[in-house]
Amino acid sequence: MVILPTFALVLGTVDCGVALFLKSTFQNAVREGARYAITFQTQGGYCMDDSIRLVVQRNAMGLLGGNATPNRSKIAVKYYNQADLSTEITGSSGNFPGNIVEVSVTNYQWKWLSLLSGTYELRNATPLSIVAFSSDRLGGLPGGSLPPCR
Repeated sequence: MVILPTFALVLGTVDCGVALFLKSTFQNAVREGARYAITFQTQGGYCMDDSIRLVVQRNAMGLLGGNATPNRSKIAVKYYNQADLSTEITGSSGNFPGNIVEVSVTNYQWKWLSLLSGTYELRNATPLSIVAFSSDRLGGLPGGSLPPCR
C-alpha cells in the first residue's frame, strides 16, 4: 500500500528534475550562442546564423541534434536595432555592429515520464514546452571590415 504512492512521488520528483535540467541546459546553450555571436566568428562552410546554431547545439549536449547540420526548426537567431527593439531586422543588414542579437530555443517538447494527473493518459498528451532566450549587443568589427554572411 505504501510502495505505489512512494514510487509515484519519486518518479514525479525525478521527472520535474529532468525538466529543470533541460531548461537550464538550454538557457546555458543560448547564452553561449549569444556570446559567440558578438564575436562575428563563423565555422567553416557556414554563415553566421548557422554557426551560432551549431554552437547552441554543441552546448545543449546533443539534445537539439548533432553537430553536423544546424537545427533551424528549434533554434532561432534574430537581430534587432537597438533604437527600436520591437521590429526584427531581416536580410543581410541584421548582423551589423551595434544591433541586438537574440538567440532562442523554441518548440522543444518534453514528454513527462510520470502521469502527474493521476489518470491514465498517453505520455505525449500534455507535453511541457521548454523555451530559452538570450540576447546581447553585437560588438564592433576590427578595421571597419564587413560582417560575415548571415
